[in-house]
Amino acid sequence: MANEDASGRDGFALVAVLGLLLVVSAILLPFSLSARLRALTTGNELRAFEDQKLAQALASYVAAKQMSGGGRGGALPTDENASCRWGENRLEVRIQDHAGLIDLNAAGADLLNLGFQSLGYSGEEARSLSLGVLRYRRIGDMTTGAKLDLALDPAGLKHAAFEDVAELHDFLALRAVSVLRLAGTFTVHTQTGTLQPDQASDELRQLASAGQGRSMPFLVNNAGPQRALTVVVGLRRGERLDFGYAGIFRVGNGAPVLDAAIPGLEEFADKTGLPGRPAPCLELLGPTLAQTVGEMIL
Repeated sequence: MANEDASGRDGFALVAVLGLLLVVSAILLPFSLSARLRALTTGNELRAFEDQKLAQALASYVAAKQMSGGGRGGALPTDENASCRWGENRLEVRIQDHAGLIDLNAAGADLLNLGFQSLGYSGEEARSLSLGVLRYRRIGDMTTGAKLDLALDPAGLKHAAFEDVAELHDFLALRAVSVLRLAGTFTVHTQTGTLQPDQASDELRQLASAGQGRSMPFLVNNAGPQRALTVVVGLRRGERLDFGYAGIFRVGNGAPVLDAAIPGLEEFADKTGLPGRPAPCLELLGPTLAQTVGEMIL
């Protein structure tokens, strides 16, 4: 009888211990999952941070290499084979010479009009926007002239030079266009009222070609020394854009200086091409650096 009581107590104790373990496990499980999730999140954030810093460094390197001579390089290849490939991974480099962009502070009404048309605005809309830009950048309030038929930010016209292409979003009609796309048409860095068509976007080039029958004195074949570049670097793991960086570099004291980073590359995440003109990645990086980059992004 005593043995049976002892056995019963042992069995009860075992059940109690198992129950206690289950309770403890239930309490600890959320903490364990939370710790695991934090570890994974931290790992992903670290990878994203490393990728972004790599893209910024590569953009600076490409800008330095392109601008070191103070002149303008030869024609860039225009096919997607210009990218560097490592298995499923692909690094794309795009370059936009600002000679192919329209300076918001120096361009006349006709050239500004051409730029807005290339963004898809009709003739009347483009003319209104061009007039708006002229008034926006003019110092001092204008009390004469035709009424500006444009919806503006509540702050109204700046009456001073454009400091950034993003200021075009003060015109409500242009807020439907991303800053990245605006920066593929306009600039504030050349300080010239000219456009070099062979360095411009496809849309601008087509409009310039279509208007060859009329006077376009602002079109030039050589805009002179290189003043600014936009460099876009993007890494695709598979077909999706995994990370990217777009920076504007200008010449300062004979060397490239990062002037601004352009937001909005995320809109190209599921698209096959990045803005700008394809540049020869392997030629720009060289085989040794290209191999190092390939090992870093695996």
